Amino acid sequence: MFEEKMYAIAEKKSYAYDTQVVETHRNFRFINDWCVIEDVMYCFTTSGYCMWYDSKTRDWIDVKGSDMELLRMHRTCGLAWRPMLRILNLGGKLLVMWIPESKRNKREPEGRIWCAKIALEKRESEVWGKIEWANSVYDSYWFSSCVVSI
Repeated sequence: MFEEKMYAIAEKKSYAYDTQVVETHRNFRFINDWCVIEDVMYCFTTSGYCMWYDSKTRDWIDVKGSDMELLRMHRTCGLAWRPMLRILNLGGKLLVMWIPESKRNKREPEGRIWCAKIALEKRESEVWGKIEWANSVYDSYWFSSCVVSI
């Protein structure tokens, strides 16, 4: 439940059900993971786009910013079509973890976990993202979960 609506988000489809009005909104995006920051839902798609959910228009909208496109399309560590681990709310900023592809074999993960911290700014009807830092943080992805302590 978020803003009196029930959301179901799957890999290929997402649904929003308004509990006040008997109406279901369907949105076809390939969503990897999502989180809520300051009453706004954020997600990354399988093609590496960072998006936010506009509850008024009931649609996912791209987060703006040249940093976001660089993060998505960087040739060695970009997010597009990479295995996404998690996105989290880190003190009002977006923390993204993913595994880049191997330079030897494009279909196999590299084995290093990358992380980026993104500051988000609302500007009227848009959300802008700026990468504060991005780097490799772990040399092996052979673990099932972790806890981040700030």
